[in-house]
Amino acid sequence: MSNQTGEKQEKAGREAKNQKESAAWVLLELLEREGSILRLDGSIPPDMAADSFALKLNGETLPVYFTERFSQPEVDEKVFCGCRAFFAEVSPERLQRDNILTFIWTDEEGKEEVLPVVSTCYQARLHTGLRHGWWLFEDYMITLAGADPGACRAAGIRICRTGKPERVRQEFRFLKEILRASYGSRKMFLMRLAYWLSYPFYCRKNIWLTFDKLYKGGDCGEYFYKYVTGRKEDGISPVYVIKKDVPDYERLCREGYRPAVYRSWKQRMCYLYASMVFGTHSGVPSFCGFNQWEIRFVQDRLRSVNACIQHGLSVQDLRADSNRVVNNNKRYYCASRYEVDNLSKPAYDYCPETLRLTGIPRYDGLMPQDGRQILIAPTWRSYLAMHSVMGQTRPYNPEFKNTEYYRIYQAFVEHEKLGETARQMGYQIVYLLHPVISAQKKDFRPAQGVEILSALEADYEELLTQSSLMVTDYSGVQFDFAYMRKPVVYFHPPALPPHYEEGGFFYETQGFGEICTGIDELAETLCNYMRDGCRLKDFYRRRQDDFFAYQDFESCKRIYEDARSYQERLKQSGKAAGRQRKK
Repeated sequence: MSNQTGEKQEKAGREAKNQKESAAWVLLELLEREGSILRLDGSIPPDMAADSFALKLNGETLPVYFTERFSQPEVDEKVFCGCRAFFAEVSPERLQRDNILTFIWTDEEGKEEVLPVVSTCYQARLHTGLRHGWWLFEDYMITLAGADPGACRAAGIRICRTGKPERVRQEFRFLKEILRASYGSRKMFLMRLAYWLSYPFYCRKNIWLTFDKLYKGGDCGEYFYKYVTGRKEDGISPVYVIKKDVPDYERLCREGYRPAVYRSWKQRMCYLYASMVFGTHSGVPSFCGFNQWEIRFVQDRLRSVNACIQHGLSVQDLRADSNRVVNNNKRYYCASRYEVDNLSKPAYDYCPETLRLTGIPRYDGLMPQDGRQILIAPTWRSYLAMHSVMGQTRPYNPEFKNTEYYRIYQAFVEHEKLGETARQMGYQIVYLLHPVISAQKKDFRPAQGVEILSALEADYEELLTQSSLMVTDYSGVQFDFAYMRKPVVYFHPPALPPHYEEGGFFYETQGFGEICTGIDELAETLCNYMRDGCRLKDFYRRRQDDFFAYQDFESCKRIYEDARSYQERLKQSGKAAGRQRKK
């Protein structure tokens, strides 16, 4: 090999190494207080060996524990698959008056490099797009050391014991940055100022905030809000978030409730001061009035404990949206032991104490009746959806009629034998469009006796309780229906596979009804059910009994009492930590 070739290869090797080093980072995903312990969770790139990574406090190496938690973060507008998740803990005994936490990478030659910190997750409390953000842990003020907002990087984490005067000075520095920096926001400056001005009015309130889809109520959030509103003896201030320009806002007002208007100043103050947030969807801040850019200016002020009360049951593969650090749920309320089994997998990283088998709130409204009605309620597919805007319904898709999804379901709703049998047996057929494709209602041409209903005009509770039988593919509404011990029939045409992976529910062995793959087969199955009065078969009743932990109407009560108990334990733990500090 010539000297010139060797030099080129050596240069290429150096460039590759430099590129790898420049791409190295540590993502801070969560900072939290656990009793008197400071816990942090993060991830490192997938090509970084675990044994080359270390965390140092004032130069002293701390234990780092790697886990199997799912981690697929977006850093510098690039998604990194298969990152290595870790956590570490810092006890007050290790802390001096002024401390620096740094993340270290040791290369193959034994040379140590300080890894830049990227912090863009709202549960991390601090954002590397800002220089002067701060968060209080015990008597210590936590800030980013050497923050560079332009690069969205920091050199480390500073933990400094401070009194109130220094915290006030830090807050003034932060307010000045938000107001004057090119990356700041006058609106968020006013929002943060309003937070401090309203502190005397809100700081002692025990606010429990919840929500559903912002353009429609009637889900677990509304049910739980109404239940808590009726429990006045515990001093809880319940808040339900919904958009003002939707029918369900007016309905709630007519019923005597006072929902909080989405993105109003009062609603956002309620979120910042909430002690508990009961979420039905991931991405909690966006449902509580702050988009991904806005939340960075106030995430250090959040004090709520997050709890998941669910929209659909957690039996699919939901690692990306529902693993522990996404919202740091301290309570995850489930209706089935199969959900608990699924969420107990290492990729989710929940401790057993978090997963609570209580039922979910909207099940309290499922009083079964028989309105001689067949409900068709398939789910959507990702390729059908138009671009979404937070809190708004999806727009009309002009290409929808050219999809296989449309052709299959259009052929089904105009099936001659199905319609004829329904008329003979006195059944009405209702095809409920998923919210994502509700704008496509005008595309369907139903046969006589078939009604097409968009999700926006539907009363879910009435539809479910009045229907005698349900047809679905993979929709989570099947669980609501099966909870009432009614028959379910599945339609799984090969041309329409699901857009998610199975997690803890398998249709062949756990499904609540027959699985049909063709339109004629499905129509014949439904005709047979109608001739038999839509009677639930014993085989499938046993499966339903096995799946659900309860068959009553007290899910809200169980969740409420568990959350109150959890709050009380936190209160006692805080008092104990305070006594320990005084010693």
